[in-house]
Amino acid sequence: MMKFPLLAAGLCAFIFSACASTTESEADWIGYYGATFYLGGPSGEAGDDTASALLLKNGRVFLAGHEARLRIAAPEGRTRWINLGGGVAVPAMWDGHGHIENLGTALEGVDLRGASLAEMVERARAQAQRQALGTWIEGRAWDQNLWPGGEYPGLDLLSEALPEHPALFRRVDGHAALCNRLALERAGLWRVHQAEPKVQGGRVLLDERGYPSGVLIDAGIALVANSIESASVEDRKRRILRAQDQLLSEGLIAVCDMGISPKSLQAFRELDRAGELELFVFAYLRANAGLNADWLAGIERKGRRLFVVGAKLMIDGALGSRGAALFEDYSDAPGERGHLLIKPDDYTSRLREVVAAGLQPATHAIGDRANRIVLDAYEAELQQWDLNLAPRLEHAQVLKADDLLRLARLGVIPSVQPTHATSDMPWARDRLGDERLTGAYAWRALAPDSSALVFGSDFPVEEASPLLGLYAARTTAELDGTPVDGYFPSQRMSGREALAGFSANVASSVGLGGERGKLLRGYFADFVVLDVDPIEGRPEELLDAQVQHTVIEGRSVFAKP
Repeated sequence: MMKFPLLAAGLCAFIFSACASTTESEADWIGYYGATFYLGGPSGEAGDDTASALLLKNGRVFLAGHEARLRIAAPEGRTRWINLGGGVAVPAMWDGHGHIENLGTALEGVDLRGASLAEMVERARAQAQRQALGTWIEGRAWDQNLWPGGEYPGLDLLSEALPEHPALFRRVDGHAALCNRLALERAGLWRVHQAEPKVQGGRVLLDERGYPSGVLIDAGIALVANSIESASVEDRKRRILRAQDQLLSEGLIAVCDMGISPKSLQAFRELDRAGELELFVFAYLRANAGLNADWLAGIERKGRRLFVVGAKLMIDGALGSRGAALFEDYSDAPGERGHLLIKPDDYTSRLREVVAAGLQPATHAIGDRANRIVLDAYEAELQQWDLNLAPRLEHAQVLKADDLLRLARLGVIPSVQPTHATSDMPWARDRLGDERLTGAYAWRALAPDSSALVFGSDFPVEEASPLLGLYAARTTAELDGTPVDGYFPSQRMSGREALAGFSANVASSVGLGGERGKLLRGYFADFVVLDVDPIEGRPEELLDAQVQHTVIEGRSVFAKP
């Protein structure tokens, strides 16, 4: 088994040095009470993992226990006591795989989540009336699997509705897109082809006439998206802040942001230096095209809230768009097996670059063939390197039985999204068939020790709320509670396991397991107050739950109006 030490001591010391500079006489003492606190582990009286109050010193937990005893222990006249007014407080939640700027972009664009094809067209038409002629209209989150027949749409309706606006609407997973005729014309793609254009790692689908159908898969999207003027740094900062407001209101305080571009990193850095970044952002740089050594050498890796810890590689597409790389044909599309976004040899070269740069590798792999390629490379390459952080496998959705057993043996971190399991299931069986489905969304097989399991949402692919993720992890069921025992009864998590997946486990994955993700003595006082009990309460209560407060290092960053 490969061993990967936690974040180097020097980096931990750097991150938290500012919090140790206050002298004893100047210490900031705060007491929180009026809620039930789940601590994330045994602490206080009789090794209990709950408390009725917290006493903080300089933003860290000093004591947890009964309010009366903490008031006796608190420095008289120097402690501010804050009544939370009821509810249940738990360690603040982290998202192990999200896309902050993409969420902000989605919030500004046309929201297509749950829309029918006709509704998509009407929403696009309404947006066009608010924009100048000739400007691009963008949107996200359509899903053809929800439409009658489940087939990809054509471009005719969108082209008729938007004759003077180029449009590009990304599928819910971001791995496919629909554009109109004007967008194809601007990209130089509107012409008859004798055969489908060859695109490494993607497709441009054609209709029966030989014209582009408007549907682009994976790398094919860039052929049109490259015609859109790149967002400025100021645009990116605005979108990041808009997303941040939503995420804090959802009870999230930290995100592993997967696939950050140089311009996006610049926007995050400027916000961090200005003190406008409240979220902790653990940045994973885009690496499929290689890492520019000169640019990388100039990157400031450690900031106030922003930390460059890793790099993201992508080996295949997504299951919903049939881009995930499989060993055998898709059950509902004979002859199709998905595609690789990068050749295996090139992937290995990029992996070496990532590790040589001192970055944590995190690889997107969904299909069983893609996962095999990644695990083979990890086993062959990573044992030769001295990594600060264990390698990550992002999504890990479909694996062969023998590959499921490899992650724990190799020390690979499985980073999965519970809501993918429930949102995919209405069509996943059709894609995979019963036999392959036994190796899909198999969280407990990926990590027999649940403390190694990192949970996220992949927002804006899924809703950002971690409460939906907690529900999915505990039930593996639809929002209406069906099927009664869930799609994957053997994979269901307890309330404590699910919460750890969205808190302590993510903190550990970036080397901060001894500092954050719990409310034990010495840990930073990051917590969220809910109006339901996410541990012992009924899972369905999570669906209507409200975040009352989000607190970082003892300071409120969100309070419900």
